[in-house]
Amino acid sequence: MHGWTYAGYNLALAGLLTFVSDWWTLAAVWDQMLQAIDAQQGRAYLAYADTPADAPTDAPPSGGGGAESVGSKARRWLREASSWWVPRRLNLTRLWLAVGWPPVVAAMFAYYFDIMDTLEGGKASTEGASLGSQWAWSMEWNDEYMRMLAGALVALCNLAIVAQDWDFPDFSENDEVKIAALDFSSFTLKLPKCLRDSKELKKMLGLCGEFPEIYISAKWFNYFGIMMGAGFDWAYWFMT
Repeated sequence: MHGWTYAGYNLALAGLLTFVSDWWTLAAVWDQMLQAIDAQQGRAYLAYADTPADAPTDAPPSGGGGAESVGSKARRWLREASSWWVPRRLNLTRLWLAVGWPPVVAAMFAYYFDIMDTLEGGKASTEGASLGSQWAWSMEWNDEYMRMLAGALVALCNLAIVAQDWDFPDFSENDEVKIAALDFSSFTLKLPKCLRDSKELKKMLGLCGEFPEIYISAKWFNYFGIMMGAGFDWAYWFMT
C-alpha cells in the first residue's frame, strides 16, 4: 500500500474487525467446549483418551495401583477445568472481551494517525520512517502475496473450527451450552407485531400463514463471529 486510499481505509477496517471477531472466537469456543464437558456431553472432546468406555473417568486403571494413563489424566484435567470454569464463565468471558477489545481498537486508531503522519511526510522527512516495515514483519516480506497468504490461513483456521464441531452442520438445540458472556442458550428473532399482522405485507411476500421465526442456538451465535472473521479475511484478500 503506497498511499492512503479508499482501499487502504477498507484494509485497516478489515484488519480491525478481523481481530475483534477472532478475539470473540477464542472466548466462545473455549467456553462452549468446557460447558459441554461439564454437562457430561463432551465425550467427543475426550475421545482420544485410552481408558475403557465402562471405566470411571477419574479413577486410575485397576491392577495394583499402577500409574494413571495419559488419557485418564487428560480426562481428569478437563473435568476439573470445566468444573472450575463453568461457575465463573460469565465473569471470565466478559473480562476477556473487556480487556481485549477496547485497547486494540484504541491502538488501531493510534496506528491510523501514525500512518497518516508518515504518508503526509511528517515522520518520513524527520525520522526516515516508511510503511510496511515492523519489528516482526520486514519490508521484503510485506507484499501482496504474503498478506494474501496470511489472510487465507486465518480464514482456513476459522472455517476448520466450525467444521470440526461434533454438531456440525445443524447445531441442533442444546440447552446445556450457553452463548459466550451471556446466561441463556438461545433466542428467537421475529418481526414486530405490527408487521406480522400486516395483510398487505403478507400479500406482497406471498405468505399464506404466519411469518417464520428464526431460531438461533448458542453455537450458531458463537460461530457467527467466526464466519464474520472469515468474511473480513476475504475482504482483506480483496483489498491487498
